[in-house]
Amino acid sequence: MTPRAGSSESTVDELFRRQVHAAIRVAPRANLANLISIMVLSIYVAPADDRAFRFAWMAATLTAAASSSLFWMRKGSQPPPEETSTARRYFRLLLLEVLVLAALSALFAWRMVPRVDEGRQMVLAATVAGVMGAGAIALSILRGVGITWVIAHAVGLAPSFLLAGTSAYYVLSFQLGLYTVVLVVGVLYLADSFVRRSEAEFAARAQRQTVSLLLDDFEGGARDWLWETDPAGTFTHVSERFSEVAGRPLIQLRSMTLLELLTTLSNDSPAGLRALDELRHVSRAGDSLHDLKFPVNIRGEDRWWSLSGNPITTSNGEILGWRGVGSDITDERRYRTEMVRLATTDALTELANRRQFNEVLHEWCASDDDVGPFELGILDLDNFKSVNDTLGHHIGDLLLVQVAHRLRQTAGSHAFLARLGGDEFGLLVQSNGRDDEREQKFQRYLDELRTPFLVEGNRLEIRASIGVASSSLDHTSPSGLLMSADLALYAAKEEGRNRVQFFEPLMDLRARHRTWLLEDLGRAVEDRQFIYYYQAQHDLQTGSVVAQEALLRWLHPVRGLLAPAEFLVLADESGLIVPIGEAMLREACEEARSWDSSMRMSVNISHVQLSARGFVASVEQTITEFGLRPGQLELEVTESGAISSSANAILHELRDLGCRIALDDFGTGHSSLASLQRLPVDVLKLDREFVAALDGNGHDDHDTAVAVMTAIVEVSRSLGIQTLAQGVERADQLELVRDLGFDLVQGFYVHTPQPSPRAHLRLVR
Repeated sequence: MTPRAGSSESTVDELFRRQVHAAIRVAPRANLANLISIMVLSIYVAPADDRAFRFAWMAATLTAAASSSLFWMRKGSQPPPEETSTARRYFRLLLLEVLVLAALSALFAWRMVPRVDEGRQMVLAATVAGVMGAGAIALSILRGVGITWVIAHAVGLAPSFLLAGTSAYYVLSFQLGLYTVVLVVGVLYLADSFVRRSEAEFAARAQRQTVSLLLDDFEGGARDWLWETDPAGTFTHVSERFSEVAGRPLIQLRSMTLLELLTTLSNDSPAGLRALDELRHVSRAGDSLHDLKFPVNIRGEDRWWSLSGNPITTSNGEILGWRGVGSDITDERRYRTEMVRLATTDALTELANRRQFNEVLHEWCASDDDVGPFELGILDLDNFKSVNDTLGHHIGDLLLVQVAHRLRQTAGSHAFLARLGGDEFGLLVQSNGRDDEREQKFQRYLDELRTPFLVEGNRLEIRASIGVASSSLDHTSPSGLLMSADLALYAAKEEGRNRVQFFEPLMDLRARHRTWLLEDLGRAVEDRQFIYYYQAQHDLQTGSVVAQEALLRWLHPVRGLLAPAEFLVLADESGLIVPIGEAMLREACEEARSWDSSMRMSVNISHVQLSARGFVASVEQTITEFGLRPGQLELEVTESGAISSSANAILHELRDLGCRIALDDFGTGHSSLASLQRLPVDVLKLDREFVAALDGNGHDDHDTAVAVMTAIVEVSRSLGIQTLAQGVERADQLELVRDLGFDLVQGFYVHTPQPSPRAHLRLVR
């Protein structure tokens, strides 16, 4: 027994028990050969005159061989010994048997060599050599027993050969020695071969056990199992895990083919039918199966499996079946589906988002023959920013949710609706070819929004504008349709809002004009092409000029003098109003330095400037640089620009510097008289529309304008705020606003805007 180094004690013991059991199973066959040899020796070699010895030796040898054979046959038919001590006892019995038989052989040779002739001596030598060789081979499984057999026979026979005293026996003795060495080497080799073969089996068994444990652990996982079929596709390996996930008992699965099982579990969906077709193709072609996704219905629940497998083939390519792995990928697919939903759905409104809108738009454009002509609408809420600024983003978000709900109900299955971002929504609507219904299809969305919204106790009225582009009239590309709809939306905003506007080619020209104007505006900032006019503000009680409002003009190198209405909106949108406004503030303060210190300089401030970083510090630095009293500078802001909490805080900082604050164009925004209580306002400038309304088409318009203006004057006076009437262009208007109690007046009738001396020189040049 020579196991490899590093073998465990249990492996050594198991190997020894295996060797003993194998030797026991061979021993009766070896003894059968011994019995034949005994009969040959007794009958042919032993002389007739030595009858007593012959019968006595034959009886003893036959008894030993026969009893040994019976004993080992009984033991060999039993399972291998489980106890090593039992195996060791058998090992000792084998050694005893070997020694007894070797002694009997030696006795026979010692008795016969001197008494028989040369012919019988040759038979004796050949028989003994055969017995030694046969026994060595039979008992080589147990190295110790096999070597003992060889050496015991050699030692027993050598004295008989040497004592014969003839040269032939001397040669025979030498040959016996060589033969013994060869047999010993053979025993060692055969014994080592048995050990190596046994250890290989042990290793394979250990590997199988390891693999089995791994597979058990694998199949014990949450979603995976193994499967194996024969060439016909019938299952040959079905685990408990597979039975569990398939919802079928093991005995039923073992009688089914993979195709039959999947057909039974199929939910008849298009994906399931395609998967069955692919499985049939793989079976016929003998190909591998790679991650086949298959929808199944298990106990009434729809789930998804993934199947992979390879054919089991012989060396000549014959298919013996298929073996593979299955996985339940339901959770994975649900997760992926949810990820796709989140990636294509707006989190706030649960509408489709811009990404999905663009994907659907590309699909509609690419399959125009199937979808037909369609229209793209972009809906934008009017003045939604004021809701966020006054009530907070929380209320704004809740309002967007309610708006989305109404739009979804209106769209139904007739349109694809998405939230593109902020307060902007996208619509894709198939055209029916009737021009008279084009506007009505989109107008119903605006009509649906007319009913006030109730958001956490706030009654909100919201309106919207829609820009529409047609795939059959305007553009066929997604980007072209989006651009055209955007231009139409911009036009709707410019023309009064709360309306549907269809794209017109002229809008594209206007957009190009805006682009060119923006480029010129940027150069105007760099080249300082702006000049400044000033319009006086008069005290209605004394008639004296108390302030001058600085008015911006653009001296364009090609188009000449441009009024603010032609470029200020673009300056606000582009952010260029910040450097323009900063230059205007410096110019106005420098101009005011030459005036009487009691005269105020009024400068318009954009809401974009208010939100710019460091604006308050810039104002303070400019005042200090030109030596003005803080109260000498008056900053005008619009209602919409002052209504947010951040703008309110900045206005308070400016007021703390000593600057006066004027609220310009009052009555056109979304604030109310109540908001004047929290705004740091010194002057309330009533929008010119109210003065113009004094000349209304009917008596009711005049009376309404007078009532509103009277209320504004009374509320402002109670708050300590001066009131200024803008747009006074006739004497009767002047007298009326004086009678209504206004403090200040401004307009072309009182004073027309005049350029500053430096501006005058530039205009002359």
